[in-house]
Amino acid sequence: MLFFSMLINAKVIDSTNHKIGILTDVIVPLNNLYPKLSAFKVKLKNKENLILAISSVESIGQGVITLNVRLPKESNYKIKSQEGFLKEHVLDRQLIDTEGIKIVRANDIAFGKIHNQMVVTSIDISASGIFRRLGLGNIPFINRQQPLLIPWTEVTLIDSPSLQLQIKNNDMFIKNLHPADIANLIEDLNIKRGADFISQFDPDIAAYIFEEMSDERIEALIKHLGVKKTGDILEKMSPDQVADILENLSKDKVKEIMAELKPEESQEIMHLIKYGEREAGGLMTTDFFIARPDWTVKKVKKELLKGKEEIKSVSYVYITDERGCYVGVLSLRELLLSKDDTKIRSIMVTNVFSIPPKASIKEIAHNLTKYNLFSIAVTNKNDKLLGVVMIDDIMRELFPEA
Repeated sequence: MLFFSMLINAKVIDSTNHKIGILTDVIVPLNNLYPKLSAFKVKLKNKENLILAISSVESIGQGVITLNVRLPKESNYKIKSQEGFLKEHVLDRQLIDTEGIKIVRANDIAFGKIHNQMVVTSIDISASGIFRRLGLGNIPFINRQQPLLIPWTEVTLIDSPSLQLQIKNNDMFIKNLHPADIANLIEDLNIKRGADFISQFDPDIAAYIFEEMSDERIEALIKHLGVKKTGDILEKMSPDQVADILENLSKDKVKEIMAELKPEESQEIMHLIKYGEREAGGLMTTDFFIARPDWTVKKVKKELLKGKEEIKSVSYVYITDERGCYVGVLSLRELLLSKDDTKIRSIMVTNVFSIPPKASIKEIAHNLTKYNLFSIAVTNKNDKLLGVVMIDDIMRELFPEA
């Protein structure tokens, strides 16, 4: 898929294979159902700007635009009244709902081909759009982030008092939003309205939304949600996330909320609170799957199914001995490809890597990237497995505004 971020600042090559400048914007008829690319705005080496018709373009690719003409002396396209610039008029604009409330931001724009013509197909509102524009799209644990696309057909442009992008169908749009994008929406609302909005969701969904929000915002929302509703939501969250939230609350409020949680969950959370927020111990979750070396593949699969409600995400099966010491790891792929009667000790990786609870975010990110991991084990000096740091937690710390 071709995105606007892949074209902006792309070098423009003329028919003699000379670079004449860079692309700075794209002109399209903004109100069309699928706007065809009409022209490009090109900044020449002498700093002058030319508007070149799409008919002057031989090919469009990531980072390069090739023309079928020599360097033009002047613009060969006149912009029509219904046309606009994608960078100037669409990119970074807030999308609003039918009541005029800002919902999300246009982080990137996707192109596609219809009847062999390049057109605008959708707007990317996900964090991956920002990463691409920052030049971070090829980093291993970032390029796994999927774009969240709103079809251009679901967006209308309003020209009063200034150009705005409006979602046509609020309910359908919200239903299809990722929790991270709903969190961004709530961040833009006032506290009372944000609390009312999140109260509409089931605790399971609200928990996912909470996990994508800043601790400061959650603290403010909790005051309006009440202890019972807050407890219902926090009970669905991972212990490490709950610990981060409770650290910012008063002792009395923490006591009230903890009373709403199960005793074993309260104990785990209190254990995590003692670590720093930006240390492995403060970032790790205790919601991970443990198996023993003498278990069979069949038993592991059975136990995984039994614990599917408690453990939200499983990338690896962590193997510990009877003392709780970390002795091996097994990928889900290897588990699924192995026969049911196979012993785990015969297929697990024993050359395991772990980090101490005091490891910094920089150390964790370095090791996740170096070993191409989705999660990493945290152990104490005796190799006892304490928890697991997930890549999502590191992403939130590295890019809190994404």
